[in-house]
Amino acid sequence: MVVATSNAASQDEVLKDSERDLTIDGAKVYRFSVGSSKIQDVFGGFITPELVKWMKENVADFDVVHIHGYRNFQALVAGHYAVKQGVPYVLQPHGSLPRTGKAWSKRIYDSFQGLKVMRGASLVLALNRKAARAAVNFGVQPDNVRILPNGIDISKYRSLPNKGSFRENYRIDQGESIILYVGRIHRNKGLDLLVRAFKTLPEDLFRSSTLVFAGPDDGYLSELRGMVSELGMESRVHFLGYISEVEKMGALVDSSAMVTPNFHGFPITFLESCIAGCPILTAKDDLDWIDGKVGYVADASIEDLRDKMAALLGSEEESKKFEKACRNMKKRFSLDNVIGRLETLYDNAICRNPS
Repeated sequence: MVVATSNAASQDEVLKDSERDLTIDGAKVYRFSVGSSKIQDVFGGFITPELVKWMKENVADFDVVHIHGYRNFQALVAGHYAVKQGVPYVLQPHGSLPRTGKAWSKRIYDSFQGLKVMRGASLVLALNRKAARAAVNFGVQPDNVRILPNGIDISKYRSLPNKGSFRENYRIDQGESIILYVGRIHRNKGLDLLVRAFKTLPEDLFRSSTLVFAGPDDGYLSELRGMVSELGMESRVHFLGYISEVEKMGALVDSSAMVTPNFHGFPITFLESCIAGCPILTAKDDLDWIDGKVGYVADASIEDLRDKMAALLGSEEESKKFEKACRNMKKRFSLDNVIGRLETLYDNAICRNPS
């Protein structure tokens, strides 16, 4: 296997020769310097000019090319030379197809060469059903789209924090049920819906539960705190800010449910929740393995989110059923399993290319 990548994470540092051509875990890794900031400003993203010559000279040596991302310089270059040399390629947009944000620049990219690169792929890999539909809407043949979820290295989670340790650290009463949100505190996460649904829980459940927000502020914390204060919920809501990986797993171990009303792509926190045996509650039906299996998918309404939350809090039998299912589900998304599926897709892509 050969990986062509960049020094984008440390682009202010000059790449030494010893950092350009590496072998990591048996894979050859080539790193290319990112172009000047002026060129990046014009292009709208980082570019790697050296990749052009390298792809032109080397792409014919490969059986299949895997392109990560979609609207970037690297995808254009890799797609162009793969087609030119008759090498099949797999495109994995990683949830980047929707024209949100700078929609005008994305339309220009798509009309320039982007759609040609996407439609020329032997296979397009989508994170979930919504992403698969988006690819079809962009003109990809349905038979050329496959859903490949994120995977997780379950060996990293062999030793979980002791049950009750998170409660003790944050002084949450052992008798209180914890409803947990983990992630950025951002407006588009549906956190206002979560707060209002929690507020309308039946009185006995509300008084015996705590709502915990764990994650960094992404521009919405002040407004969310204001809403909690306005609803008179300060004593029932905790804002922890950023917490470590160990603390996050401790929180999941101690929680009755991990609630994420809205999400993008395929959150790794969902897989971590399964590893911890914590049921999932969301209001977005993009993943087919949650509803009724490891938790619930609610309508995007206060009433239904409240009712599903109450069901998780009010039924010990239901909670234990989901907890067991969660622990079994982690095998499906183990990194080894996902990599095995990817290797099969590579074979599929090669077979689709008669040249």
